[in-house]
Amino acid sequence: MIINMKPKVMSILNSIEELKLSSTTYPDEWSKFPMAVYSTVHEPYFVNAEQHEGQTKWQITVELYSDTGSLTLITEKLRTAFAGLGFFGTTTDANTAGLKRVVCRFSAVVDNDTFHVYQK
Repeated sequence: MIINMKPKVMSILNSIEELKLSSTTYPDEWSKFPMAVYSTVHEPYFVNAEQHEGQTKWQITVELYSDTGSLTLITEKLRTAFAGLGFFGTTTDANTAGLKRVVCRFSAVVDNDTFHVYQK
């Protein structure tokens, strides 16, 4: 059984007081800012002869949106939280029409047996 990082991502997002909305889907109404929309991708990294997935490679993407103001404080809180778990992160400014947007990507290999986290 693999370790599911999705609840941990939501826990991190919920711990950031500045965020007014955190979700896995884009909202119908863009009225609560700043907000975060996240997605995850995982794939087997090491599978033994008995087909036990010992390690899983995780990639987590968090898109931050704001209608006004900087996203730097939230970005740094995210980077610090994921670094504390052992994840490596990058951030990219990707403003869209009328909104400030920062895309944060975090990745690591999670050992499902020892609970250790390795950067790829």
